[in-house]
Amino acid sequence: YGAMGTEIARKSLAIKKQSFKIIVLDCDNTLWKGICGEVGALGVQVTEPFRKLQQFMLRKHDEGFLLAICSKNNREDVLEVFDNNPDMVLKQTHIVNWKISWDEKSDTIREISQELNIGLDSFIFVDDDALECSKMIEKCPEVLTLQLPDSDDQVPSFLSHVWAFDKVRVTAEDASRTLMYQQESKRKALKREEVSLESFLKGLELRVSMRLASEDDISRIAQLTQRTNQFNLSTIRRNEDEIALLLKDEKIDCFIVEVSDKFGDYGIIGVIILENTEETLFIDTLLMSCRIFGRNVEDIMLAGIRRYAQEIGRQRIEAVYVPT
Repeated sequence: YGAMGTEIARKSLAIKKQSFKIIVLDCDNTLWKGICGEVGALGVQVTEPFRKLQQFMLRKHDEGFLLAICSKNNREDVLEVFDNNPDMVLKQTHIVNWKISWDEKSDTIREISQELNIGLDSFIFVDDDALECSKMIEKCPEVLTLQLPDSDDQVPSFLSHVWAFDKVRVTAEDASRTLMYQQESKRKALKREEVSLESFLKGLELRVSMRLASEDDISRIAQLTQRTNQFNLSTIRRNEDEIALLLKDEKIDCFIVEVSDKFGDYGIIGVIILENTEETLFIDTLLMSCRIFGRNVEDIMLAGIRRYAQEIGRQRIEAVYVPT
């Protein structure tokens, strides 16, 4: 009964609180056995425990976790292992951000946070080195730091017992999350080339749509209410059952916002939940994913709410902002 209870508790927590978004991995003696700078790309060994670790991380990637590399190494040595070692399960295409240098890992993980616009409290850091883990805990306490066991054979069991990796439902956005962030890097490159925000947005060829939600959208809407922190008017968290009930309520209108541009599709990035009274349209929920920041999409969402209020004859729009 104990094992069954633990399984139920883990699934319940994963449904209600999916707070971790990115896994940052060391390389030498974490992804493979050996030091690539000393023995070369073909000299490091992906023994069975390390293969299982990579397979585990690949599953997490497919479930929507982002994977990043933070390694004190020469960049060319690390990339050569990914490209040329035939036993590697993880490939370059699975990695969304690379930080390979001799800088402090706590500093480089902050760089990843800024570049991807993801809060440090959404990070899981995995390393075999006790000193590096201690430094990370001291300098970046928001990050969940996991030191791998000294015995390689214990690594797969260790990973299977970390609840932070649990994920019960995978949305379409989860499955393509790494691709979306890789597309975002191309957008940032375009932004660096442009001299103004206006010219940057024009070059993106941004397309925004706002539509009433359907049952197919319930999982993604619930996920966004639970995980969106930075741009979230009321920060009301809801599960799938609660969203399903809202969709059936005649006094409630639930909209989703989808965005695409010339580099690709952002997917469902916004949720608007409106409550109708005789004269007023009340904004219960207005939230937007951090990956669409800097595109003026929030202005378009507000304009969409105003247009809808006019269409249904409401003279007033109200909202309550709850600081978090």
